[in-house]
Amino acid sequence: MGVDRLRAANPNCVWVSITPATTGGPIADLPAFDLLAQARSGLMGITGEAVGQPSKVGAPVADVVTVFTGHGLLADSSLVYGAALDATLRRRCSSQP
Repeated sequence: MGVDRLRAANPNCVWVSITPATTGGPIADLPAFDLLAQARSGLMGITGEAVGQPSKVGAPVADVVTVFTGHGLLADSSLVYGAALDATLRRRCSSQP
């Protein structure tokens, strides 16, 4: 699947792309899932017992944050749903595809 194939089937679709890191950074091509994001961010180092090994947070916080930010970074507070809605409204107002 991809944006070209989806747009061929439905020219009105809105594509929201989520990546684990910036597309050109040093970890751009590394795998990413919640546990790795918790470890890379240092979150696991402040979770769990005061003395002991780092431990994961009980909830999949990185996955949840990804849904709410649209790309997994808190630097941009736009919601995935908000971004899709914004794109839809902009298209409707400007009549651009």
